[in-house]
Amino acid sequence: MVARIALVVVSCLPLAAIAFSPASPMATGRSSLRTASTSPLSPLGNLPVRAPRAAAAAGASDISMRIPKIIQGGMGVQVSSWTLAREVNRAGELGVISGTAMETVIIRWLQEGDPGGIYKRALDRFPDQGMVKRVWDRYYIEGGKDEKKPYKNPAMWTIDPNGDLEEATVLGNYAEVWLAKHEDDGTLIKGGGVGINCLTKIQLPTIQNIYGALFADVDYIIMGAGIPMEVPGIIDNLCEHKDCKLAIDVDDSPEPVYTHFSPKAFWERSGDPSQMKRKMTRPSFFPIVSSVTLAQAMLKRATGAGPTKGIQGFIIEYPTAGGDNAPPPGFPF
Repeated sequence: MVARIALVVVSCLPLAAIAFSPASPMATGRSSLRTASTSPLSPLGNLPVRAPRAAAAAGASDISMRIPKIIQGGMGVQVSSWTLAREVNRAGELGVISGTAMETVIIRWLQEGDPGGIYKRALDRFPDQGMVKRVWDRYYIEGGKDEKKPYKNPAMWTIDPNGDLEEATVLGNYAEVWLAKHEDDGTLIKGGGVGINCLTKIQLPTIQNIYGALFADVDYIIMGAGIPMEVPGIIDNLCEHKDCKLAIDVDDSPEPVYTHFSPKAFWERSGDPSQMKRKMTRPSFFPIVSSVTLAQAMLKRATGAGPTKGIQGFIIEYPTAGGDNAPPPGFPF
């Protein structure tokens, strides 16, 4: 059986993408690519793979999905905001929110008094209201803080982050995805879907970012600015509330350094271990790569389940797109 994955080629524009389906996961030539409006995806073990809402409404199965014609680019903290992602989602395409520093975003928004009650609307739907109350009581200022006073900031990220920081991170990513997927009245948008873009190089909050997004039923996880080999396996584990770890780059360290996350410990500390029973639907994972060589390496060495190692597609972003994806050394143009 030959597994198939989706391939999206991005040249310059963050809002423009051309979708392809390769004839095999190891395809290297342009002749092996064909334009596709739909693409069969490989199941990942016994984990269901999320399909965009439009496809689900049309009766598509969990392992088939319509490849979006437009993938909104991940453009940084609150630039790829829920408001932009929601508009793209409404249009039937893939809206993408930035998962960078969402703990700081939500904490500062609460200190501004949550204008319009926007984040309260999302947080009211979070399954653990005890956690919401702790973060709300810690940071919310009725009417907003005095503009002459500084913001209260969360703790700095470390290898072993404190519980308050983890809770704010989970809630921040949850809220941003939830807002992008729903109308103001809470109605689910049956659009193209919502993804979260995380930077591989910002390593310490990666696991908690993904876990928060999963609770909001994120449809896609997109990662560039590095090589996210371990992330497919982390997504698999988080969907089953299993412990996971991520290697952290530390200069001159004689031993590998890891940050660990235990959903069991997280929910026990929160006081709501029943959340461990919550069933998750696995989102599709699209790494951003700058060459076929890197895509091939990920299909061999990534940690996810299934014949494509937990990868449902690639976003090929050539150096002309700017940003983080320089060509490999000696790459022939």
